[in-house]
Amino acid sequence: MLNKDDVEERVEEKKQKKGLFENLKLFQKLKSIKHIEIIIAVIFGAIILLIYLSTLNKNDSQLSYQTTSVSEYATMLETKLEKVIKQIDGVGNVSVMITIISGPEYVYATNDEEKINVNEGNGSTTTSTTITKEPIIISNDMVVIQEIMPKIGGVVVVAGGAEDTKVKLEIIKTVQALLDVPQGNIEVIIGK
Repeated sequence: MLNKDDVEERVEEKKQKKGLFENLKLFQKLKSIKHIEIIIAVIFGAIILLIYLSTLNKNDSQLSYQTTSVSEYATMLETKLEKVIKQIDGVGNVSVMITIISGPEYVYATNDEEKINVNEGNGSTTTSTTITKEPIIISNDMVVIQEIMPKIGGVVVVAGGAEDTKVKLEIIKTVQALLDVPQGNIEVIIGK
């Protein structure tokens, strides 16, 4: 007579055999497909190509960002400033040009190491401190912890309605508030 453990063991063995048999049937079906190796190779090739192309696009977009970021930054500021100035009462058509003094500045992450040297001799002690800063590099790129945006040299605003002194002062105050540019570097010209 079989006990409960033996029955459970035999049921488990049958399940395993049935699973192996089903896997064997699936394997035989796959094997019966003509040129299965070619199909699998094409699928793997397509996957590898997609991965390669996705990394290629990331590198291209990073490169274009670095080479055009200053001009894009100036254009973005000009567009936003034009939209704000158009909202001032009495202003007609607006055109803005911003000059940039320098490119962006980056602050890189560093490993700082401080060494203190103590020299004793002839009854006196001399202490010198040496600080070594080594940039942190990940994937051949230095780690940027802060980006300081380019400095604005001057702003020229051509605006309809700027013949009115009150409107002209409002435009100057707006540019000063938004861009933190001294009043002497802002020129407002009467437009059509």
